Amino acid sequence: MSVNEREDIMRNGWITLSASLFVAILGGCAGEKPAPVKVDVCGPLVEKLAQEDMKAVDGVMAELLQKKGECLDAVKKAVGHSSVQVRTRAAELLGRVGDPAGLDALATAMKDEDPKVRAAAADAMKKFTFAQVSGVVEQLLGAEDFKVRVVTVGVLKELNDPASIPLLIKALSDKHGGVRNAVYEVIAGIGPAGVAGLLKEYESTTSEADRRMLIVALGRTKDTAVVDTLVKVLQGEEIRLRNAAACAMSDIKDPRTVEPLLAAVQDANAPVRACAAKALGTQGDPRAVPLLINLLQKDTFDHVKAMAAYALGKLADDRAMAVLIKGLKDDARSVRYHCVAALSNYAKPNVVAPLAAMLADEEVRAHAVASLVKLGPLSTAAMVKSLKNPDAAVAAASATVLGRIGDRTAVKSLVGALSRTETNVQQQVSTALRMLTGQNFGMDAAAWTNWLKDNA
Repeated sequence: MSVNEREDIMRNGWITLSASLFVAILGGCAGEKPAPVKVDVCGPLVEKLAQEDMKAVDGVMAELLQKKGECLDAVKKAVGHSSVQVRTRAAELLGRVGDPAGLDALATAMKDEDPKVRAAAADAMKKFTFAQVSGVVEQLLGAEDFKVRVVTVGVLKELNDPASIPLLIKALSDKHGGVRNAVYEVIAGIGPAGVAGLLKEYESTTSEADRRMLIVALGRTKDTAVVDTLVKVLQGEEIRLRNAAACAMSDIKDPRTVEPLLAAVQDANAPVRACAAKALGTQGDPRAVPLLINLLQKDTFDHVKAMAAYALGKLADDRAMAVLIKGLKDDARSVRYHCVAALSNYAKPNVVAPLAAMLADEEVRAHAVASLVKLGPLSTAAMVKSLKNPDAAVAAASATVLGRIGDRTAVKSLVGALSRTETNVQQQVSTALRMLTGQNFGMDAAAWTNWLKDNA
């Protein structure tokens, strides 16, 4: 055998061996095919969610929805993407897909630092049932960030499921007022089934703190079905619960509350008297007037007097007008404020001068302005006179009232008031003139005077 023949045999043998090794490496034995390579189609689609072109984004989202079974994991992962747009759109997609397997990812998105992402996640969660989201919601109500807890309560509001009552009650003890207020808003629209649930919860709990919160919640429902329970509590012995019940009655108008409240305004406990007085204003029963007048004149607690003034304003009974006018001179700002507000409900000329005098009271000036505006043209003559008040703050406030009333008979007097040198008066007068005439000459007295000559 020649050298060349031996080399050919060795070379052919090596080729055969190499081919066999290659097949073995690929996992290819006789009759087997190599495993196909899997191509990731979801990842690139998710990345396209960062586009600014909304038409293109809509197309991408439609494609991801078509591939929801295949791409769910990629969309869930996208709630942790560096792009706010991707995180927001991923949360939206999870809601549109509607697969409970995406709820953990939505819980992550609810805690996102960006409010747009949180809002998208909350909207997505609203597409599920309460039974599906209850576990996630309970977790989120314990989140450290109060904004997350508020948004979560909003989800419960949208779902409006009586089964959520235990979670709502638990949230009433939240340390942040914003969360508690959000819960009360949900309870206000919870419906008969929810009211029944609250009443049942109240009867079953023994904790005084929980009962107080539930009493407030019962009041917020504004449902007369809770009145019997509130009356029973008001006539009970626990002072804090009685106080809560009296306050809750101010949210519900029902004749069954009147007699118990008339007794409660004479209670030895000041907070109970205050809440009962306010609630009598809601009920609108004139039998309350003498008792409320007595509170305003003689009670030793400012808050009780203030609530009596509030209630008298709601009733607007002529028997109380003189007492309310006298209350404008009370030492307590809260009492003066509520007397000012109450008198605005008396559309009578003899309340205008006392209210005009309150423009000199810096602590309630803004409220006096509001009350005088509410009285409308009845206030015009007094406000025109007040434009000449030596106190610039009073004159400026008077101009504000005239502008808001909309009585064009005051235009000439306002133009004359531009001759005053105080800047704050000139500013308010020019604003009032602009509101009344539609013209804008600023604080230019000459320009306004010329305009007035042509438009007298």
